[in-house]
Amino acid sequence: MHDEFLDLILDLRNEFVFSITSWIRSPQRNKTVGGMSNSQHMDGLAVDLVLDDKTKAPALIEKATAMGLKAIDEKDHIHIEPTT
Repeated sequence: MHDEFLDLILDLRNEFVFSITSWIRSPQRNKTVGGMSNSQHMDGLAVDLVLDDKTKAPALIEKATAMGLKAIDEKDHIHIEPTT
């Protein structure tokens, strides 16, 4: 699952310019940043990213969704994780 998720994120990176601001978190870091207790960040199956061109957010979300990912615009970043 981790390899597949990484491949999907890299595929998105081929089309969009972004920086990943959070990926794998320890339980303590997750708590510190206010993450959910069952956050997929702690399993390495979620990323938060910031687009260089924020106007591309709808297109990135649409592409991620078409790839079978869940993408949530959290205003200051986009959260992406596998759909469950």
